[in-house]
Amino acid sequence: MSEGRGPSGDFEVVRDPLWNNIRLDGAALELLDSAPFQRLRYIRQLGHAFLVYPGATHTRFEHALGAYHLAGRALGLLGERGELAALPPHDALLVRLAALLHDIGHYPFSHALEEAGLLSHEDLAAEHLAHPEVTAALARTGLPDAAARIAELITGRSTSPLQGLISGSLDLDKIDYLTRDARMCGVPYGTVDVDRLLHSLTLVPLPEGEGRRAIAVREKGASALESLTFAKYQMYRNVYWHHAVRAATTMFKRAVRAAIACGQIAVAWIAHTTAAALVERPRQMDDAPLARQPGPDEIDYALERVGGFMPCVFAHNALHVSSAGTRKGSTGPLKDDDSGPQLSRCRLPRPRSPVRAAVDSCQCCEY
Repeated sequence: MSEGRGPSGDFEVVRDPLWNNIRLDGAALELLDSAPFQRLRYIRQLGHAFLVYPGATHTRFEHALGAYHLAGRALGLLGERGELAALPPHDALLVRLAALLHDIGHYPFSHALEEAGLLSHEDLAAEHLAHPEVTAALARTGLPDAAARIAELITGRSTSPLQGLISGSLDLDKIDYLTRDARMCGVPYGTVDVDRLLHSLTLVPLPEGEGRRAIAVREKGASALESLTFAKYQMYRNVYWHHAVRAATTMFKRAVRAAIACGQIAVAWIAHTTAAALVERPRQMDDAPLARQPGPDEIDYALERVGGFMPCVFAHNALHVSSAGTRKGSTGPLKDDDSGPQLSRCRLPRPRSPVRAAVDSCQCCEY
């Protein structure tokens, strides 16, 4: 970082591979040094995608800085056209800080654990915003109810006309992560006409009246908006939902859910830990039932539960290594290409073993 001092006080400039220079002012610097924000350095942006795309090791930390940078650019352009004149002067700062903190509630490996049924990172943000270091930094801004209002922006519940910059179909988060993820994965799919899109942003009155306004795109920015939409489609198809990425994510989800069901890991601890700590925790335990071979009764339970088919990789592999792992009514062992019925979300009582935990938490209809 390079340091300096401007009209508004201390600032630092961070070199970023995507946006070149990102300037951090005042409250942003204090928030950046807080423990909850520093935790984002150890939360991978793309979860298990690095197993397929080795360059995908970037984190939520730099993504948050990128969203903050884009918020500053968007607000600057809106201000130049006089579109912020009717808004309270502190709204722009709140939006920039919300962009910086929008991912503060993320779990290790990003969205994987939300898919496993844990609370969404947007709803979890309020808990991290209540951290003493964060509340102290926000208090020094002089903004009334800063933490609560930032939480509303993050969860999409704010009535601010600028809400769409933080949460919505045109949010700045999406512009940064699509562009950044494509760059770090080395794929050409996340191309977005960022400059044109930012210059096309405007505030328009809502149809229901009452003087309310919201973020929109001018007609000249339609092509730029299309580039954003198509980039999202391409990235989901080729990166986020790559079959190997989804397989690794599914194994991880099943293992964590089983560990939670067995009481080995607490959900509250997961919400505040890092990816490395979550992976290492089971390995430090003296008794690791997740790694043991299942008993015959557990195998029978799994086979009866799924009608002889186990797409859940965690439990499938556990069955496959056992000599008792045979399909009901069949003489041969389970094979990777076996097919069977789709299952709906399971809502069974708490499992009595890790294998049953993996089977009972199976959500095969998701993928």
